[in-house]
Amino acid sequence: MANNVKTPVMVLQELTVKRSMQTPEYSIIHAKQGTHDNEFHYQVIAANVSAIGVGRSKQVAKHDAARKALDMLQSMGLYNPGETVVKAPRSEVPNSPIRQTINSIGTLSELCVENKIPMPTFTEISDVGPPHCKEFTYQCSIASLVTRATAGTKKQAKQLAAKEMLDRITQVLPELVAECNENFLQAITDRDVVAAERYSELRKFTRPKPNLAIKIEDYDSHIKNIMQEKHITYEDLEVYFQKKRTEESLKALLCKLELDYMIEIQQEKPPIVTLTLNTDVPFVILADGPTIEIAVQGTINKAFQHLEVFSK
Repeated sequence: MANNVKTPVMVLQELTVKRSMQTPEYSIIHAKQGTHDNEFHYQVIAANVSAIGVGRSKQVAKHDAARKALDMLQSMGLYNPGETVVKAPRSEVPNSPIRQTINSIGTLSELCVENKIPMPTFTEISDVGPPHCKEFTYQCSIASLVTRATAGTKKQAKQLAAKEMLDRITQVLPELVAECNENFLQAITDRDVVAAERYSELRKFTRPKPNLAIKIEDYDSHIKNIMQEKHITYEDLEVYFQKKRTEESLKALLCKLELDYMIEIQQEKPPIVTLTLNTDVPFVILADGPTIEIAVQGTINKAFQHLEVFSK
C-alpha cells in the first residue's frame, strides 16, 4: 500500500490522463508573503471542475486545491479514493528557510558605504487591498538606479526592493561608482563657486561689534559723525536725496559715505525684509509688503528717509 501513496497533485494528474479528461491547470491567484503569516491561494481547473486551495506555502496551497478538486470529482462519481492513498500534507516547520528573512537593507547599506556611493532611499509607492490582505509596494533608489517590490508588509517590501537593488547594483557597480564620483565632484565645484561668491559678499559686509563708548542719546548723530570724519557735508549728499529712490541710488549714496549694506529676506509669507548698514551703531530697517519686491523697495525708501534726517 505504501507504494501507492501519492500527493493530491499526482493523483489528480493521473486520474485525468487515465480517464481522458481535461488535465489540471494551476494558477496562483493570491500571494501574501514576507510576514510570519504567509498565505497563498492556488486555483486548479481540471475535468471541468474548478477548486481553490489555501496554504502557508505555494506547494501546500497547490496540493490543497488538487485535494478539493478530487473531492468534487468523488462527489460526481468520477474518482474512487480507495484506488490510491493520498499523502497527507507536510506540516510546515516553524524554522523553515522560507520563513527566514535576509537583511538585504543592511547588506545594501554596507555596500554603499564601502564603495562611497549614495545610501539607499525607500519610498512607499502604493498601499492597496482590504485590511486583512494588504499589499505594499516600495521603491528603492540609489543614484539613477530604481527598483520596486510588493509584499504583505512594509518591512518586507523594503527588504525585497533592497534585494533586487543588490542584484542590480553588483552588475553595474563600477559604472555607478564612476557616475556618483562625477556627480560628487560636480556638486563640490558648484558649491565652491557659490561659497566663493557668498564669501566675497560677506567680506564686504562684516558686522562690527557695537561701539560701547557711544551713548544712547548720541545714536541719532552717528551718521553726522561719519560725515565729519570723512569731511562730507549735507550739501554733498543732497543730490542723492533728490534722485529717484532706487537700490542703485542708495548704493551710490552709501558709497559716498564708504558704507556697505545688506538686504535680507526674513520671511516670505507675508514678505518681511530688512536692510542693515555696516556701521558701528545698530542700523537696521524693516519693511513688509504684499510682495518681496515691494518690501525691498520699502526698506530702500525708509533708508533714504533715515539717512536724510540723520545727515542734517
